[in-house]
Amino acid sequence: MQLAIRLNFRATNNEVEYEALLAGLQAAWHVSTAWVVIYSDSQQIAQQVAGNFEANSDKLQLNREAYEKMKESFKEVIVTKIPRVDNPKLPNSTDRLTEQYRRVDQLESPNDHLSSARRSTC
Repeated sequence: MQLAIRLNFRATNNEVEYEALLAGLQAAWHVSTAWVVIYSDSQQIAQQVAGNFEANSDKLQLNREAYEKMKESFKEVIVTKIPRVDNPKLPNSTDRLTEQYRRVDQLESPNDHLSSARRSTC
């Protein structure tokens, strides 16, 4: 499954990686899957969710906690680190994204996509 989201707020690279991870989990939940494998080119995020690295900011810690909460909705979630060169390149333009993907979710604030998941799963 491929998913595109647009963040309408400022975020660090690691915060963006977490937003993508959480949006992917929410999408997987909506299609009622029990097992999820996520491929990430972010060493820091992959290691944080595995418990090997500590979150170095309050926002990242909140995202890690949101990940742990959402993970409970599945039988298994595996986050696999892949080399950046193996991650498919996405177009830079939002116009090209909307042509390529049926739906581009727009998030107005950090963890915006979690509000519906919290009501449904938590």
